[in-house]
Amino acid sequence: MLAFWELAYLAQNSAARRKAIYTDVNRKPANIFEQILSQSLSVLGEVDLKLAEVRNPPAPTALILATPSSTAASAIPSPPPIPISQINPLLISPVSSTHKFLEGVQSKDGSTPTLQHVIEKLPCQPPSIAEVEASATKSFKSKMEPFLSSPWGSMFRQSIHATTSQLIPNVGLQVNAVQAISRLVTSSLAEDEYGIVQSHAPTLLASFISMMDTLDKYIASPPISWTDVESIQKQEKGELHLAEPHLLLSTLKEGFKDIATAYAPYIDDMGLASDTRKIILETRERGLP
Repeated sequence: MLAFWELAYLAQNSAARRKAIYTDVNRKPANIFEQILSQSLSVLGEVDLKLAEVRNPPAPTALILATPSSTAASAIPSPPPIPISQINPLLISPVSSTHKFLEGVQSKDGSTPTLQHVIEKLPCQPPSIAEVEASATKSFKSKMEPFLSSPWGSMFRQSIHATTSQLIPNVGLQVNAVQAISRLVTSSLAEDEYGIVQSHAPTLLASFISMMDTLDKYIASPPISWTDVESIQKQEKGELHLAEPHLLLSTLKEGFKDIATAYAPYIDDMGLASDTRKIILETRERGLP
């Protein structure tokens, strides 16, 4: 973190140190600027990945239950069919629902009907496991919310602020990286005699756009726990402020605007993707909010 802070300071305040970075072109396998760019994109990529994963968690792995082999199953004799008494008028009545139910579940070949088959034949279907769980969860939440809203419930809330701080634990690292790389790229137009930095500008701009999009989506729809009743209310009112993503997004927008404005005259020769080119032109005309 200290290294990026020093880099950001030198990039913004020392033309001599910037020139030293630009003129270091013979270092292998990568020159100094390429190493700086790689590390800067790496620290941004880590945050991008974490925020994307928390918004789109991986699907749970399906549980595969072992089933007995056909040989083992055939070795277990099937019970005989359930005899239906011919003297009980309840069962022989053609309009008897009990009679119809027993006929529906009765095996025709002597095999044992499965539990699922019996359940499907019931006149009133029982609720599914998912429906039972949803109902129980809703009931539990409704009873817990008043307690969670009280001063005594604060320690039991899973705060979105704490979750966000865990996802972006050292936002100063990303902020310094963005400030350093942005200043190096913008200053290179006047100070980079070899044009090394300019060749990497399209990659940097595309990375900034991706990161800004991820942060915008996270801020618009953060993964707030149902226990964090206070943040839910603030989010509904549009008053929720998450310090780390807001600070990083603001820094990215400022850096992107500086680069886009500086490189706008050369946009046709940069080989940019159409979406990136459109965003740069819009940024030059109206600036980012």
